[in-house]
Amino acid sequence: MAYNDIAVEKRGRIVCLTLNRPERMNAISVETGNEMLEVFTEYRDNDDLWAMIIAAAGEKAFCSGMYVTEAAKKTAETGETGGYTIFKPWTDMMQSIEKPFICAVNGYCIGGGWHLVADSDIVIASENAQFFDTHVNIGLINGVESAGLAYKMPLGIVMRMVLEGRHYRVSAE
Repeated sequence: MAYNDIAVEKRGRIVCLTLNRPERMNAISVETGNEMLEVFTEYRDNDDLWAMIIAAAGEKAFCSGMYVTEAAKKTAETGETGGYTIFKPWTDMMQSIEKPFICAVNGYCIGGGWHLVADSDIVIASENAQFFDTHVNIGLINGVESAGLAYKMPLGIVMRMVLEGRHYRVSAE
């Protein structure tokens, strides 16, 4: 099947999902989330698929989180806030699938992009991977993403990223 925001390739028993919006730093829109949900559903239901690798196109960013322009437009139209509704369906599915997810982070991993890291079983970060959260810089509070990320890296580092809004290069421990 053809997708607009992601690329999918099957290599034997492994499925590779690539976020494919490098011009938007691989931000996740409603459409991106729906496409991911479709691929995750097939992964869950297909016994011939044993592992999934999640990567991203481009050198600059793995994922910059939610596509903020779309979320702001939705808030203006409906009066509803809570961008997490864009992420919840596919993050819930990732957490419920009893097959491994491998996350390959290259470049920036920002805010909502942390969901992919937090929900993966194995995370491989390149030397140029940088993790940071911009919620505090625009007067918001990070919640769900940081809670999950605290299982992948030391709590102190996660807290500093959330409270300071600064970039961090995180090495394997």
